[in-house]
Amino acid sequence: MRYTEAVGYLDGLTSFGIKPGLDRIRMILEELDIGRPGSEVVLVGGTNGKGSTCMMLESLVRHSGLSTGSFVKPHLLSPTERIMIDGVPVSEASFARNIGEIVPVAEQMADDPPTYFETILAASLLQFFRTGVDVAIVEVGMGGTWDATNVLEADVSAITNVTLDHTDVLGPDIRSIAGEKAGIMKGEPLVTGATGDALDVLEAKAGEVGSRMVRLGQGVQAEVVRQDDWRYVIDVLGIKDSYTDIPLCLNGRFQVDNAAIAVAVAELLMPSAPEDEVVRQALSNVVWPGRMQVIEDDPVIMLDGAHNPGSAAALAREIGIYRDWSVVFGSFRDKDHRKVLEALAPVARNVITTSSGAPRSEDPEVLERTCRDLDLKCRTILDPNAALAEAVMSGSQRILVTGSLSLVGEVLKRHSF
Repeated sequence: MRYTEAVGYLDGLTSFGIKPGLDRIRMILEELDIGRPGSEVVLVGGTNGKGSTCMMLESLVRHSGLSTGSFVKPHLLSPTERIMIDGVPVSEASFARNIGEIVPVAEQMADDPPTYFETILAASLLQFFRTGVDVAIVEVGMGGTWDATNVLEADVSAITNVTLDHTDVLGPDIRSIAGEKAGIMKGEPLVTGATGDALDVLEAKAGEVGSRMVRLGQGVQAEVVRQDDWRYVIDVLGIKDSYTDIPLCLNGRFQVDNAAIAVAVAELLMPSAPEDEVVRQALSNVVWPGRMQVIEDDPVIMLDGAHNPGSAAALAREIGIYRDWSVVFGSFRDKDHRKVLEALAPVARNVITTSSGAPRSEDPEVLERTCRDLDLKCRTILDPNAALAEAVMSGSQRILVTGSLSLVGEVLKRHSF
């Protein structure tokens, strides 16, 4: 199978949408005789910050001398980004070969075919198994209990936080969502930044299955020692050791929490604590675009994939020192775009609604009507690059592209400033 054929095949699976359950992924793994994907396995769940935490953990493990396989989502430019070996996306040839091996199995499952997500997950586990990585780091898709990634038995798990998202599937409130996410616990240690009702639910599940729980702010702590614009230098008091003067290369205060969680997971994975310099080098060399990523300085053009109320509120808090952002905004139909826009409203001078062109994209005119309901100055430009160009031409000194990582990917793909 060629790479273009593999991508076309996957695109054809999007019509199946999201189908919770473990039977399909189990059948693929059994048919292809895919064993444990790494000597150690980590599952990373939560509402926001999963991908950033995965990539920080990957860097920590790799800088400690171990080989890694990472399954993360979504991709920005190429689906190969979802399957990484030692922090580098697999080649198009490897990607196509893995998908090609899965297709005959999937064709036997015509009555209940695997989804896009399940197929790429299987391809990643096949790649990790055959490569023989030391540590497989797997980002949970949605929820936990019935997510395909939960077919794995993890050595350590993390749940970054729990806020409202996917309420149509996971439940209408925090306790329901936390209950679904808690399903990844099977007795292994868990590191979490959850609070309030979500923490109560996770603690109850941990007691039920015998998982040791490490809480952010208690079992592991991070303190900001310096800040330069949106970048932070931190000290971390870990489970086994303390680490000082650690510069984070990913922007945003929320990355401080993600870094602390990643350090704690790394400490639980490895027999001894990583060296201070290893942590410093690892967390200052993480590549994870589309998360408060500044691609131009004059004017400032920032890209962030905030797509739910929690992530939008965190983003607004971070950039809220300025209240004059021109916001280029696109969202998906299954997201609560009104609450996202409400969170962004205090920092927005004006909004240009647009679309990434993805099948799930919300109509930009629907988004524009919501903006007007919120008394936000707004117009619609269908093409995201044209929308960004208009924001630049308007003379705005600060431009934010946000609402979905799909939109961020379109801008990165065609960025020409």
